[in-house]
Amino acid sequence: MNEPNLLMAIDDSEYADIRQSIDAICSEFPSSYWRGLEDSADKERYPEKFVATLEEAGFMSPSIPEEHEGIGLPIGGVAEIAKGVHACGSNAATFVAQNALVEVLVRHAGDAQKASLLPRLASGELRLQSAAFSEPGTGDDASSWETVAEKKADGYVINGRKRWVYFAEDTNLVLLGAKAGKGADDVSLFAIDLAAVEGSGLDISPIKAMNNNRGAEVAFNDLQIGEECLVGEAGQGLVYLDTYRTVECILMGAAAVGDCEFFSKKGTDYANERVVFGNPIGKYQGIQFPLARTYIESQGAGMLLRMAIAHYEAGSGALDEAVMARCMAVQAAWDSADTTFSTHGGFAFAREYDVERKWREARAWRNASGGDLPHIATRTLDLHQG
Repeated sequence: MNEPNLLMAIDDSEYADIRQSIDAICSEFPSSYWRGLEDSADKERYPEKFVATLEEAGFMSPSIPEEHEGIGLPIGGVAEIAKGVHACGSNAATFVAQNALVEVLVRHAGDAQKASLLPRLASGELRLQSAAFSEPGTGDDASSWETVAEKKADGYVINGRKRWVYFAEDTNLVLLGAKAGKGADDVSLFAIDLAAVEGSGLDISPIKAMNNNRGAEVAFNDLQIGEECLVGEAGQGLVYLDTYRTVECILMGAAAVGDCEFFSKKGTDYANERVVFGNPIGKYQGIQFPLARTYIESQGAGMLLRMAIAHYEAGSGALDEAVMARCMAVQAAWDSADTTFSTHGGFAFAREYDVERKWREARAWRNASGGDLPHIATRTLDLHQG
């Protein structure tokens, strides 16, 4: 394990070319594209064309190593993609979901499973965007999960129910977390090909929701899967989930920092353009100060995010840093969204300005990060009691 290079953490200019490429891709998907998805029927709301474009450019699973036909970007480069997508006003929910799950395979899957799945994920032949972890009664508390994977001679039989499984109707693979023994910590992860098990003990029920992540409740009723579905070693699921959560927090934090960029530009542009009583409204401190405050807040969140990336890339345990970075970035994005909303006044409700759409997305990110607080509260108590 190496100590993180903090100077490198501050300087992310090495990804300028990637950011330019992402800006060019996102220019093909203006605000009207994303508003059109929201207006579509439920089954047509998945951003298929956007995802396919990222796949064609090699950017949908960029952390996959070159030996498995990926481009082998470190987590800092992956985060730059998520940030760039959101700074352009687009949405990287599919990207964040896939890359947090792909990193689990890259770090923990066996050689045969990597050889089978990673090249096809790199090319876009397969998509892995669904995490079947949260349960109706226990949420993400893996020690209390009731979904069970019973070992059989030729594989496993799965029984249980998962909720808020995003993109379950749009992905090829789902990563499932289940109890594989009697102990509270005896959790295993499984990469399941949904096409291979369709109609044989798996039921997907979409959940209508405000966001566009196409969440679903998934029921497993005596679902039989092969031994090859097991990720890594049996009983090591909690270790692998730490990897997933760390990367998810880093990428969600990066997306939130991108939202801050989007809102800061939106707010300042409007403040300079909107003239009231002979002056641009940006001349008034009541408009200036909130925009300045949220800009400062977003810069602080970005610095903490870079610190988390540096720890992860150095091979040190980065979960605490990643969780804190996501909490700060998501809060900064929400404050920036609310300030930009207030700056636009009544026009914030007009869909053509795109403020209300991104405002709703920022609120959804904030809800999603609420589950981080118990982790930080526990760590804080441990530190002070230690």
